[in-house]
Amino acid sequence: MGVCERKRKKKGNYSDDVDSNSVEKVVAMWERRLSLKLLLAALNGKESAVAMCKFCRLMGTTTGELLLNRYMVKGAEAVHAANPDVLVILSGLNFDTSLSFIRDRPVSLTFKGKLVFEVHRYGFTDGGAWADGNPNQVYGKVTADIKQTSTFLVDQGWPLFVSEFGGDLRGTNVNGNRYLNCFLALVAELDLDWAYWTLVGSYYFREGVIGMEEFYGLLTWDWTQITRVWILSVYGNLWHESQRVRKRLQMQGIKGPPPYFLRGNLPNMQRIQSQAKAASTCNSNHSD
Repeated sequence: MGVCERKRKKKGNYSDDVDSNSVEKVVAMWERRLSLKLLLAALNGKESAVAMCKFCRLMGTTTGELLLNRYMVKGAEAVHAANPDVLVILSGLNFDTSLSFIRDRPVSLTFKGKLVFEVHRYGFTDGGAWADGNPNQVYGKVTADIKQTSTFLVDQGWPLFVSEFGGDLRGTNVNGNRYLNCFLALVAELDLDWAYWTLVGSYYFREGVIGMEEFYGLLTWDWTQITRVWILSVYGNLWHESQRVRKRLQMQGIKGPPPYFLRGNLPNMQRIQSQAKAASTCNSNHSD
């Protein structure tokens, strides 16, 4: 299953010091970009590509909420027109941690059954609160914030998934460790769909470093082994718990997910390791 993201290449803020004329130009350019249309057209009929994310990690808080709401609709309609088969994913503000601006200004579209909202959450989202404060109190505060800024959409009947969360798998970050334990419990409680960041164990080149290791990654530096086998057990238990909750809902007459969520197959470990070895070889050659 694949999700395509459309991001800005340059640093900046979608919300601060932006007037409607300048935003109109940006959106108009986005809508007519040949590369985007070619991409969406190429995905037609591809069952492994199920969605496209309109924005990702928008920076800013409240200044441009009205403009964002307006142009999110235009962008979503553009994606639907180019490829009516894919889901349309809309992101929040403040590095995709808040969708609260949708509460009083619901998104109105010409199509139905395709709109999905996403949210991101990490331990550092709340600074050093997990390490500095009482974990139970921090959990209560963070849970209240998440419900206020994103999971209220679930209560309104909208699909919402945590498209990014993760932590330092070396186990040495107290803030991240406490966050992961509590956040996984919250995800299970609310039965949210989720995507862990990240799979990769290293990068060809990042932040000026060749072969930089990714400590949030599920794979080792050379991409040949699982970094921490226990994490798979944790996520496996989370998945099973979500399935039990979903089964109970279905027994109560609540319909299952749309067919978009049922398409595509996850690659098996043999395929992952084969690709990992190839990537490791390329990485070694690049380093030389």
